[in-house]
Amino acid sequence: MIEILYKDHHIAVCVKPVGTISEDAGMPTLLRQQLGGEAYCVHRLDTVVGGVMVYALTKKAASQLSAYIAGDMLTKEYLAVVEGIPTP
Repeated sequence: MIEILYKDHHIAVCVKPVGTISEDAGMPTLLRQQLGGEAYCVHRLDTVVGGVMVYALTKKAASQLSAYIAGDMLTKEYLAVVEGIPTP
């Protein structure tokens, strides 16, 4: 089951587990099964990492979120958790 942090009629903010694909048969399919409606990927996160992602639940929301991303009105933040001291 996908952890949903926030959901309304337009978007779902959820936690993508490590090893799960952001698009296509990955997260959108899992969200469709869990929520019973459409889910559109508007940004990606590599399969080998986990994190919080926003998915559109309508075509209109997908279009608006894509415009926000293209216009730099939506930003991503990355946090790396490491053990020890990384080699420069």
